Amino acid sequence: MIPSIPIYEQQNDRRLQELESKVSMLKDITLDIHKQASDMTMLEQSVNKI
Repeated sequence: MIPSIPIYEQQNDRRLQELESKVSMLKDITLDIHKQASDMTMLEQSVNKI
């Protein structure tokens, strides 16, 4: 039996929501890594001035 179009749309919508969630999580992780790298650079520059 072939699933109807609405079922495909529901599956696509669910998978799209899952993908959006994962992309959002990856963005947050990337921003956190960038902030930590910036903080470490500032710390290293402060130590080098001493």
